Amino acid sequence: FLTLLILGALYASLKKKDITAGILLAAAVSLKYYPAIFVIPFLITRNKKTILAFFGACLVLLAVIPILILGWRETVEFVDQLSRGIYAEQLAAAGENSQSFFNVFMRWLGLLGHESQTARFILRTLGYLGVEATIVLIFLLHRHSIPRALIWAFVLLSLSVPLFVATSWPHYLVYLPFCQLFVFIEIQEHRWYSSVHRQILFAVLFLSVFLASVFALHLSGHWKLYAGAGLLFVSNTLMMALSVRLVLSSLSVVGSSKKAAMISAVG
Repeated sequence: FLTLLILGALYASLKKKDITAGILLAAAVSLKYYPAIFVIPFLITRNKKTILAFFGACLVLLAVIPILILGWRETVEFVDQLSRGIYAEQLAAAGENSQSFFNVFMRWLGLLGHESQTARFILRTLGYLGVEATIVLIFLLHRHSIPRALIWAFVLLSLSVPLFVATSWPHYLVYLPFCQLFVFIEIQEHRWYSSVHRQILFAVLFLSVFLASVFALHLSGHWKLYAGAGLLFVSNTLMMALSVRLVLSSLSVVGSSKKAAMISAVG
């Protein structure tokens, strides 16, 4: 349902229904905190209607309605308990079911006997740096007017969820089919790729699809082995690598076109 609200916000925005997009995104945030990151593309594009609708709806859903139903003091106590619950959930996220970047790598390092506080610090830092790099890419997509920039932004932000959400339970990654389908279409439409290059990209895409499928789950023998090995995380990572490759390629082509146009103009 959460993913449907996020994709609904994307669809509404593409249809120029900015206020609806903001309200749907706020509805998603009222269920889980992390969808708030999807407001970033609208901040970058300075979409005032969506931004105002988002923050206004958040205020109503997260403050006004609870206060009217529970009362001021009870709402404050509820938020305090909720915050503690979220913190406790973060601490419990080290379970074998978590598909977050941090927890999957800690499990891998644990198998190798290299689990340490230094490793924890490095992994958390890399996760947050990955999110920051994703935001930079989204900014470049907008700045260079790359086709389907908003869809790309939602794909990249979805794939970045395991980088900063400590729990990242398997059902959080339900967005993968949408991302995989979109990347499939993009690979087909990138005509400047050679046949061999396109085949390699498709091979990586199909590997991602397989790892996220029920076939990989059955071959693993048990859901604990499947989840513990972080196969969904690997599938997500392959999609992120493909997406970044395609985005950088599009930026390179646009940059080359602009440079050629400038040379022609000077000539």
